[in-house]
Amino acid sequence: MKWVAIIFVTVFVLGCKNSVSPPNQALPMLALEPDSGRIGTVVRISDGSFLEPVLYNEIVFPGSDDGLLADSGTQSTIYSFVPFGAVSGQLKVIAGAVERLTPPFTVIEAVNTTMLTVHDYDISPAIIETDSMVVDLMGIQRVWLAEKRSDTVHISRSHSTGYEIWTYNLVLRDKGPGQLPEFLQAFVHIKPDYPGEWTDTVRAGILKIQDWDPNAVVSGRFFTHPSLRTMRNGSIRFWANVRSGQ
Repeated sequence: MKWVAIIFVTVFVLGCKNSVSPPNQALPMLALEPDSGRIGTVVRISDGSFLEPVLYNEIVFPGSDDGLLADSGTQSTIYSFVPFGAVSGQLKVIAGAVERLTPPFTVIEAVNTTMLTVHDYDISPAIIETDSMVVDLMGIQRVWLAEKRSDTVHISRSHSTGYEIWTYNLVLRDKGPGQLPEFLQAFVHIKPDYPGEWTDTVRAGILKIQDWDPNAVVSGRFFTHPSLRTMRNGSIRFWANVRSGQ
């Protein structure tokens, strides 16, 4: 009877272990379109349950020094873009306490992440004049301005955060007809509503030029490291008519 009791207990314990529910399975992958692209390419991430407003969702590209806030979307689909510094691999999407992955994405553009460079505009959507306008937190409509002095074009736009004025600045040198300009400087000037002001110098990034006529219209999009706090997701679009300085 002693051996019968031992066998019964052993069978009962093993039976209980086998009846325990398996651990939670990994969440299924999100859908991602396209599966490859250049810096600035728009990506669509779907098949998820995302937070609203959509900017509460963070998209992390491998190689990038910070995550991006979703640009737009719905509870099931969000949009972002390939940031400066991104390399090929799976994207991670963080929605509150939930993290999910996408299939691998291939970055098909190699960029120098230590300096300022210029490239032809090779992404979509196109930059249009209304992209130069923004209504800031003070209710003031701000536009991009471009001023030419000799062979240099200084492009800038200010806006208020409510307690600081941020002014984006891109300084380019014209190299003649049919050539892309030379990228001289990029910086953000910050003037708070209390005494003092300072400048954040941007030392690395890629400027994709759509229009370059230093006597008419200049437009394009600039990408730098997303960690720059004064430039959401490390990117700005600009469109401006150039005027001659004194």
